[in-house]
Amino acid sequence: MPANTKIGSMKRLEARYGRKTRERVGIIEAELHKKHICPNCRTPNVKRVFVGVWQCRKCGHKFTSKAFTVDKTPSIKDSNASQEQEMPEPTPEIQAETQEQVAAE
Repeated sequence: MPANTKIGSMKRLEARYGRKTRERVGIIEAELHKKHICPNCRTPNVKRVFVGVWQCRKCGHKFTSKAFTVDKTPSIKDSNASQEQEMPEPTPEIQAETQEQVAAE
């Protein structure tokens, strides 16, 4: 291994588990511990609560994303994402049934 290689959190694994496994762990942990931006207030105060669930320390916004990093795309459980989706048009059969029900009343 070259003398100037950064090993970071992999140092605790010492000579165990193999080189590639230690490198993968180092990459994942570096991504996990870096500063993430809140999708609600745009401040870098996001902390992982548990696997896939993140919470902003400033505004308290709790949202779901990937296990080790915050994804750029909003998830379905995000606050405004589900409200912006449009409802599909009803089929002609459903429209006829609803008109018959209204006429019967």
